[in-house]
Amino acid sequence: MIDADKYLQTVIKLSREYANTHKHQYITNEHILLFLIDQPSVIEFLESKKIDIDGLRDDIVNHIDASAEPVTNEADSRRTHTVDRMLSRAFAQAVFHGRNKATCLDILLSMLFEKNNWATYRLKKAGV
Repeated sequence: MIDADKYLQTVIKLSREYANTHKHQYITNEHILLFLIDQPSVIEFLESKKIDIDGLRDDIVNHIDASAEPVTNEADSRRTHTVDRMLSRAFAQAVFHGRNKATCLDILLSMLFEKNNWATYRLKKAGV
């Protein structure tokens, strides 16, 4: 059985809470990325690439604020199909490598395989 490690669990929890608090209809890759870049392994990776993490965070928040669809009822925010696909790919990647936990770096790598996605575009623009 595969599970998320404690850091990835935190990212998913915070993404959901952020979307719900801001009354966004969907939890998007951008919501995930917003909290992914605060995790130790991702910070270390981004710093090794000399990525401006604060600038990236500002761009993500601005993008979410400009593009998030508001909730039309009192239901909780739900993940988009893109987020589900990205998570599934990351968990499969962990299994294929013989691990029983998916990590934040698995999610980051999986995110880079998404097409027509702002989070992927922004990561590649930053030099990831």
